[in-house]
Amino acid sequence: MKDPPRMPSRFSQPRPGSRHAQDLSEGGTRLSSPGDGSSGISVGTIVLALCGLVLVVVVSAGLIVHHAADVPANGPNPTPFWPADGTAALLDGAAALVAGQPPDADAAAAMARQAILQSPLNPMALKVLGDAEAAKGNNAEATRLLRLAAERGTHLPALQIWAINDAAKSTDYDRLIQRIDLYLRKTADNYLPDFVLGPTPTEVIATLVGISGDPKAAPAIRSVIDAAPHWRGFYLDQLAKEGQLGAFETIAADIDVGDIAPQWRLYLNRLIDNDRALDAYALWYQFMDHGQELYETGNYLFDGGFERADDDNMPFGWTIFPAPSTDIVYDHAVRSGGSSSLRITFASSTPFWNVLQSLILSPGNFTLSGSVKTLSLRAARGLQWRLYCGRTTFTKIGESPLFSSGTADWTTFSIPFTVPPEKCDNQLLRLEVPARIPAERAVNGTIWFDDLSIERRLDQ
Repeated sequence: MKDPPRMPSRFSQPRPGSRHAQDLSEGGTRLSSPGDGSSGISVGTIVLALCGLVLVVVVSAGLIVHHAADVPANGPNPTPFWPADGTAALLDGAAALVAGQPPDADAAAAMARQAILQSPLNPMALKVLGDAEAAKGNNAEATRLLRLAAERGTHLPALQIWAINDAAKSTDYDRLIQRIDLYLRKTADNYLPDFVLGPTPTEVIATLVGISGDPKAAPAIRSVIDAAPHWRGFYLDQLAKEGQLGAFETIAADIDVGDIAPQWRLYLNRLIDNDRALDAYALWYQFMDHGQELYETGNYLFDGGFERADDDNMPFGWTIFPAPSTDIVYDHAVRSGGSSSLRITFASSTPFWNVLQSLILSPGNFTLSGSVKTLSLRAARGLQWRLYCGRTTFTKIGESPLFSSGTADWTTFSIPFTVPPEKCDNQLLRLEVPARIPAERAVNGTIWFDDLSIERRLDQ
């Protein structure tokens, strides 16, 4: 029987200083050829086993080198079984030479190259070499090395920060946003190790917010955030509060409103506060699934019957804030009309102005009306619906009677008010405890409201 071909006796090794050892993009250990012959399954199995073993060793070594790159020269070994790769001292020394006054860039570069020969998979060795080349004025070579380091060191925030700044300088928005996404995914919950110097995730988000108003950047941003990365909510919060007006509605156009309702609320309120209430109303009306039945004929108040409990506190619907020792709910059991009412149960002596709705009324005469019911209500001064021009000046233009004490079945109330022709482009309806002194804040008991409406008066 013909003998099977012999397996090679050893692995081929790269020569120190060779291109194979220096170029990370081509790095790795090669197996020498086993020959052309094949005589049995056992030989193939052995070859596969050896290949698998080599792959395990190479991958394991790479992971350990990556971990060791973050270990200080005098720090502990990264694991009890594998020592650090030995480059930490070289890289610390090279970095110190680069940072020196004056820098010794040639010596630093020599030490960095030695570290690369010793640990070809270590991206920090490339970074330090790139820094040394930059110190020598070789900016093109420094950029090439640092970009290669960033590609290899996706787990290292310092390298990703450099890559973000590099992409920002070139206004390569696709690359910039990909780098920002990678960085933020690697720093979940805004965590950064203490030894990483550079921008925090919050500052990186601010960079993204800053370019969001650029039409060239918007498509790349939308393609990333449409995939709902974990940082999307925080980014949209900041964009709604601090971004260029108009950018939020462009970036968020393809996202379901229900998924980002808190951010839309922030943005619409910001528009109102910046004297753009009409723009805010147009956006709200465009994307909200209102149900036209909630706008009764002639009623300028949205959902005056408190039928819709899932409007996410948008400004032109009911905005309801929680209050201490106070229960505010839509009550389906007690109602004057429709299927529910607003019920508020008090056991409090704190300020209250927690139920409100923004309005867009043209100048003229109107009537606010509604139904009210009370149960064991005791209020030092009472509760009252008040109407104001705007949300910053709070010029009062109308108020309901005071609802102060006792138990009473459903009764109606009605008040006239006038929207002036100037400085009143938008209005606010708000339920308050109009206390003049702290003692008048005390309220106990329950009150219901239903069938609220604002209608234009025909006597003008």
